[in-house]
Amino acid sequence: MLIAKVAGVMVCFLIIAYALSFYYNRQVSVETYFLPGKEEQAYIKFAFLTDIHDSLYEKRLNELVGHLKKEKPDFILVGGDVVVKKRFHPEKALSFLKEIADIAPVYYANGNHEMKLSLTMPEEMEQYNKQVQALGVHRLVNESIGICMKGKTINLCGLDLPESFFRKLGKPEKLTKEKIDAFVGMKRKEYTILLAHHPRYFDAYADWGADLVLSGHIHGGVIRLPKVGGLLSPDLSFFPKYSGGMYHKKNSVMIVSRGIGVHSIPFRLFNKPELSMVVQTENEGLLPHFPDGAH
Repeated sequence: MLIAKVAGVMVCFLIIAYALSFYYNRQVSVETYFLPGKEEQAYIKFAFLTDIHDSLYEKRLNELVGHLKKEKPDFILVGGDVVVKKRFHPEKALSFLKEIADIAPVYYANGNHEMKLSLTMPEEMEQYNKQVQALGVHRLVNESIGICMKGKTINLCGLDLPESFFRKLGKPEKLTKEKIDAFVGMKRKEYTILLAHHPRYFDAYADWGADLVLSGHIHGGVIRLPKVGGLLSPDLSFFPKYSGGMYHKKNSVMIVSRGIGVHSIPFRLFNKPELSMVVQTENEGLLPHFPDGAH
């Protein structure tokens, strides 16, 4: 009898949890991060999207495009995992990229799913990359590009780490400044935005000298707890150090987006999908705004 009652309570809990998860997945939250500007840095506003995971059904696609049209970013940065390695159907991703490329210039770096697809389906991924570039989207795979924005140069850099850095079983490879140098080259003197999918390596990104790091991968920690942050990371470790929001180390700032889609754990609780808007001000006295309990 007791076992039946416990089982009934567990079933009720799961039903409520999945109902709440459905609610928290319904609408994208637009989070705006204000960064104090450096003296030589002009005012800019850009969008950051990551971890879409092929979740571009019509309503979600229209919602994201609508937000971007309303926000009018100077450019759009895509931080990887647009597609999914186990069900690679790029048609929706290409349709979405075409839509947003009509709004502002788009720069797209790899996540671990694009990286794995390049190993397991190299011909299909090569064709996908060609189609992406045909849309006018700039691919940044362990490379940098300088863009002129309102009279100033910004260096955009896309870091594409091997699978050993995303290892779930066993100890992941350690990342150092020297290894980042080997992947993407030494940090340039211009203000540098580093698209680095995994936030775990913030120490190395700061040592390398990134002014701003944009990451995702953790999906907000699946379940977000007040004053605690994310509960679980995709590699099944509890209470990931960087799960969502803004973080500081040395002279670097890292913004970790909660992402748009879900993957290995198809669940979100108190953790809405996120479109990040980043505003770089010219006022060094303006304090940063920390959405969602950032640090």
